[in-house]
Amino acid sequence: MASSLTRNALKLSRSVLSVSRKSPQISRYLSSKNNLVASSWKAFNGRLVNRVVPTLINSSVRNSHTDGDKDLIGFLTEEISYEEENARKVPRLKNFNMSMDGSVVTLQRNFKDEVVEVVFDINENVNVDDAEAMETETEGADNEDLPDIVSYPNFTVSIIKPSGNTLVFNCNCNTGINEDEEGDDDGNEQYDLLRFDSVQVFNPEKENKDKVYAAESENMDGELYSLLMNTLLERGVTGTFINELIDLSTAVEHRHYVTFLKSLGNFVKDR
Repeated sequence: MASSLTRNALKLSRSVLSVSRKSPQISRYLSSKNNLVASSWKAFNGRLVNRVVPTLINSSVRNSHTDGDKDLIGFLTEEISYEEENARKVPRLKNFNMSMDGSVVTLQRNFKDEVVEVVFDINENVNVDDAEAMETETEGADNEDLPDIVSYPNFTVSIIKPSGNTLVFNCNCNTGINEDEEGDDDGNEQYDLLRFDSVQVFNPEKENKDKVYAAESENMDGELYSLLMNTLLERGVTGTFINELIDLSTAVEHRHYVTFLKSLGNFVKDR
């Protein structure tokens, strides 16, 4: 019985090695499975593992990178170099202190006895290629003169009282691109850069924000909407602030993208 298993294992090793040599494209797959094959053979014959399996593993490690991996590494090397050369400096927003936790950016300031906190997650941003959006307006212009991708944040503005009572605005930036709008012939291209979709009032020490009612602005009384917007403006969330916030978001998103490219490169190179 043992000799039969040994012969079968040897046949299997020769077969796998032969396929590995003939088809380099599957060598990564084989290398990822070698530990499983080795553990299975070890149960039958420990001496066979010592002689055959290391040869199999070493062979597949040497061929672990496919032609596609090499092409990807070459592309990433050039892309990372280009993106780093065009990296934007992360701006500092006046009156706000900034902190980052992974993809989450938090801006905070004191306003009288309140805390004003602006939070957005890079992963929830709306990235718009302004060059493409402005294509019809800049026909004949050099592509290098066109804007790059702009990262518009979806964000919350929390106004926190000393008691803990909190007013939260769930906001977004108007990108100026309305896919649902079919032609506006009035010639008015003005739009509000800052919009809030809903508002919540709660105390985080007593309530869970996710379970608190959110009053939607779409069905809100126009005067109430204007008064709430004024509440934001008085606390420094102005048009100027939103423009700076977009610049900040775009710079931070770009840095995360470069970090992603490097991580992807390290993954591909990893054996």
